Amino acid sequence: MSVGFNNGADNQTIDQLQSWKKPGDITMVPEARLFGGNGISPSSRYLSDGSYLRLKNIVLGYNFPKAVLEKIKLHSFKNLCTGNKLSYLDQI
Repeated sequence: MSVGFNNGADNQTIDQLQSWKKPGDITMVPEARLFGGNGISPSSRYLSDGSYLRLKNIVLGYNFPKAVLEKIKLHSFKNLCTGNKLSYLDQI
């Protein structure tokens, strides 16, 4: 049981048995504190890396050479290709 600064005594879940106890411990449960407001201080416990790389839009264009176009009696011709939502990497 811990006592918070603003909510009196409160019960803890069983996962508190796996809490951090000494330097070097690897656990997802923070150090349990009696009379210290366990869990009310700012913490990075639930933060995760949110970096990502996204290729959202791409447009490729090609202008055909005038020598080719004159043979088929065209003044100009441009070919365009467009892609949307092409790639998303979320653990870079």
